[in-house]
Amino acid sequence: MANTNIANVKPPKSPNLPIPPTQYSQDYMNQFTDALRLYFNQVDILLRFAVTPTLGYYLDRPYIAVSDSTSQSILAANTPQAVTFNTTDLHDNTQGFNFQPDMFINPLDSSQIIIYFPSIYNIQFSMQVHSTSASAKTVYIWLAQNGVAVPNTASRFQISGSNEQVVAWNFLVETFQPGEFIQLMWQADSTTVEALAVPATATIPAIPSTILTITQASP
Repeated sequence: MANTNIANVKPPKSPNLPIPPTQYSQDYMNQFTDALRLYFNQVDILLRFAVTPTLGYYLDRPYIAVSDSTSQSILAANTPQAVTFNTTDLHDNTQGFNFQPDMFINPLDSSQIIIYFPSIYNIQFSMQVHSTSASAKTVYIWLAQNGVAVPNTASRFQISGSNEQVVAWNFLVETFQPGEFIQLMWQADSTTVEALAVPATATIPAIPSTILTITQASP
């Protein structure tokens, strides 16, 4: 079985071609073609690693930026809720496993970002949180992977009055199988909290309620 460890693949070096004789020589031609054959075999091995689904991402790293143009309210107090997205702002169009894009919003559940290439990813988000009542509200935000809360990813903050607060942080997450999905989760102890979207004006672009980006951190 061929060794598929990328660490064992060496960069090809230009071959040392023999000096040609003044007259035709079969021995010279054999040495010449052998040197070229060895060189192109090394190039072939390197290219095979570059175009496979598992290692070709050394050349092409997947990414996605999504956002939501609608305001999202807390539907029930003290109940986990997934943030949804309705816009793909930037996207790697490379076709990955099963001829699917590397990452995309699940058309059946817009809270899920499907990831088809197992790797380590940097996930960043920002959310514009709006309070609609005077009382103090406690809000939690965390990350879920395949429907399960990712350990040590939650943060907590408070907001009150008719105030707005932008919260943003990032995570490093590893995926292991094609088709895993990521969700941004949040929860509050009051329904008078929302992720606020604001339409564009003549001089200011629209403010999405939530922005989420995913980029490959390591192959």
